[in-house]
Amino acid sequence: MPIRPEIRELKRNSRKWNLYILALSMMQHTDQDEELSWYQITGIHGVPFVPWNGVEGVTDGASHGYCAHMSILFPTWHRPYLALYEQVLFHLVQLIASWFRDPIERAAYQAAASDFRIPYWDWAVTPDPGESAYIPEFRREALSVYGPNGEQLIANPLFSYQFRPLDPEVFGWGDFPQWTETKRSPVGNTSNNTQSAQAVDRALPNLQERLFNLFSNYRDYGPFSNKRWGEWTDSSQYDSLESLHDEIHIEVGHGGHLFYLQYSAFDPVFFLHHTMVDRIFAMWQVLNPRSWVTEQNTTVPTYTMARGLMQNSSSSLTPFLANVDGQFWTSDMARYTQDFGYTYAETSSLGTTGLSGVNMDDRARVSLAINRLYGSSSPSMLARKQKSTDRDIFPERGTNWLQWHAKVTNAIKNRIPDLSPQAEPRVPPLELERGAYTEWLANVRVINGALNGSFSVLFFLGSVPQDVVSWKASSNLVGTMGVFAMPRMGSGSGNHISGTVPLTKALLRAIDQGFLGQLDQAEVTKYLQDNLQFRIVGHDGTVADAQQVRGLCVEVASSDVKMAMNEWELPSWGQVRTRFNMVC
Repeated sequence: MPIRPEIRELKRNSRKWNLYILALSMMQHTDQDEELSWYQITGIHGVPFVPWNGVEGVTDGASHGYCAHMSILFPTWHRPYLALYEQVLFHLVQLIASWFRDPIERAAYQAAASDFRIPYWDWAVTPDPGESAYIPEFRREALSVYGPNGEQLIANPLFSYQFRPLDPEVFGWGDFPQWTETKRSPVGNTSNNTQSAQAVDRALPNLQERLFNLFSNYRDYGPFSNKRWGEWTDSSQYDSLESLHDEIHIEVGHGGHLFYLQYSAFDPVFFLHHTMVDRIFAMWQVLNPRSWVTEQNTTVPTYTMARGLMQNSSSSLTPFLANVDGQFWTSDMARYTQDFGYTYAETSSLGTTGLSGVNMDDRARVSLAINRLYGSSSPSMLARKQKSTDRDIFPERGTNWLQWHAKVTNAIKNRIPDLSPQAEPRVPPLELERGAYTEWLANVRVINGALNGSFSVLFFLGSVPQDVVSWKASSNLVGTMGVFAMPRMGSGSGNHISGTVPLTKALLRAIDQGFLGQLDQAEVTKYLQDNLQFRIVGHDGTVADAQQVRGLCVEVASSDVKMAMNEWELPSWGQVRTRFNMVC
């Protein structure tokens, strides 16, 4: 089964990389009136709010795209959407490979094209030392690429999408009517990709912690799948795949197209980001093969789904047709990636049997990948046995963390990424009781459309700098929860969403620097009550008064977490308890 690669891995295969870049460029240059053009396929997600492939909308969805957000269908709707995009790119890749004139070269490129699958961008993995998580190709306006006509310098299709032409009535909000190409962190008419890169790098530890916690603590599809605050949501289930996904839209877009839901898909980063989201979903499915779509009513309509419609696993994932008989894909039909002809490296052991054949070995392989890729941001990583011969260095009850860490480092130093000081503080003294420690969280609940657009909730330990512009670069910023929205979207009282900012790593830094003694419940509660602060920043950079933000509730919670005994397991969370409310 062909594997969807990480984009940095794809770059190492020069032929596949050339074909990918050329196919992207060709797709973006396809006439916007063509149904399989970049403009029309990305337009499925949001604007221009018109039928695609003849699939008509409902009155309630006239100002929405087909995309399912704040919905039980969020992960599954995007799966056939990505498959459509992949199908178009695959066709273009085959076509370009066939254009090489030299028979030997043509055969080599056709071989590379034969199993092409779209790449994902892993924004949560620690990059190599000295490198940014934001790959350099996102910043370059032009790329040198080798194709049937030899080496050429072309407009970089990963830098932006250029509208041909721009319809100012479709993009009729803010500065968008004047931008003839997609923007990221715009300053006037220019993208500031350096700012986007810095934002992603600063968010990396928080992204890793949230992702690791989702894999470790979320077993039910409902809370995992989407950010809507539902009847299943409690103190242990504030976060979700969708809420984590929102953060990348906010940090990379930062006022540009990716920042706003209905414009976001036009940015070339969109499909790389959502393929990563689909990969997370696929890995989670291996860990939880029996958990699946449950019923949930629609509070935010889509182009084809009216408000109040009950959604379930057999709901149509419009506008994506599954066959020539006019049947739409459903979540049940989209459950297995193998049915779309792809897999990921971490889930490739499933072969063609899909989730029906999942066994303990499959779950162990995925857990191992999660620990090695994202576990470095969890305290449990340092307490994990590396292999059976490491029993003598696994911490016993009451072991001092600092002393143990000095001993264990030599055994595991080649298996933990070399993290920057920002991403990995020195490990402070910590008492391990029966292999358990305490995780601390800031939980946020708010109405999705409270600020009539996307916004961010930022948490600080200690005083908040006066200059709003400097907040995300502040040394005492704990983390950020981004809310991905659009004007007039989800502003009703039934549209509460939720998310989480992990606090444990910041608390370990506080211990390390002498501001806090240990992760004792009473001591930490008092410290957070005295020092934890939050601010809310709207899409235009304006600071919102928390008391005026509709539906806002911020609480601090904690859970005792049992560390995994080896790399093939994940930590086990106990009950999450609310310790105090900051505002509610």
